[in-house]
Amino acid sequence: AAERPSGADPRPFAEQVRAAIDDDLDAPRALEALDDLASAVLSGGSDERAPVVLRELGDLLGVDLARPLENR
Repeated sequence: AAERPSGADPRPFAEQVRAAIDDDLDAPRALEALDDLASAVLSGGSDERAPVVLRELGDLLGVDLARPLENR
C-alpha cells in the first residue's frame, strides 16, 4: 500500500491514529487505524496523499513502510 500512487482520503485514518496516540498512547488502536488506512489505499482512490500519509503515520508509530518488503 505504501508504494501505491494513490488511495482513499487519508484524513479520517490520520485523525484516528492521532486520537489513539493522544489517548494514553493507545498503540493497538493506532496500529489498527494504520492497517485500516493501508486497506483503504489498496481498495483504490485518487488521493495522491494517501500513500505518503500512510508512510508518515507508520514512521510516527515506528513501522518502517519506506522500503519494499523484499529489502527488509
